[in-house]
Amino acid sequence: IETVEDFRKIDDDLSGNYVLAQNIDFGGNSYRPIAYKSGTSFTGKFSGNGHTVTMTDDSTCGLFGTNRGTIINLAVKGNIESDRDIGSICEDNHGTIYGCSFEGKVHTTGAHAGGICYDNQGTISNCFALADVKASDYASGISVTNLSDSLESCYFVGNVDSDITGMISVGNSSKNCYYNKELS
Repeated sequence: IETVEDFRKIDDDLSGNYVLAQNIDFGGNSYRPIAYKSGTSFTGKFSGNGHTVTMTDDSTCGLFGTNRGTIINLAVKGNIESDRDIGSICEDNHGTIYGCSFEGKVHTTGAHAGGICYDNQGTISNCFALADVKASDYASGISVTNLSDSLESCYFVGNVDSDITGMISVGNSSKNCYYNKELS
């Protein structure tokens, strides 16, 4: 993956294996998440290869919709403002997110916002978020829900603003994770 156009083509083969060859900046290009259509999931492997994807300043969604594959070694930067449940790397994780990071803000007028993802039912490990996260009901530094036992070795630094806040707002515990946050 070398260009914005290459990145968009991932939706043509959601089970493929992809490697980011350089940093990508969406700049003034419109953006929609990978696996954004109802009933679709990313089931392949995506390696950021240590590179960064910079989203537009007016992004309304995270990078992936539903992940059932593997996303590794990816940095994402941006400011996300939405009216729905949202996460920066993905909305729903049923796969693996490893060695990824997010820097920016994730704000929603909807109920839930997570620094890495909204709903984790897979594995998130060795990830971090340096973010400002805001939602009307639940906001968290890494994932709003953790319905698996696989959230480990992650950290969060930033501000969390909602009725219920934390590293994880609902669900199972995390292992070897920490946060440095301000709660509003």
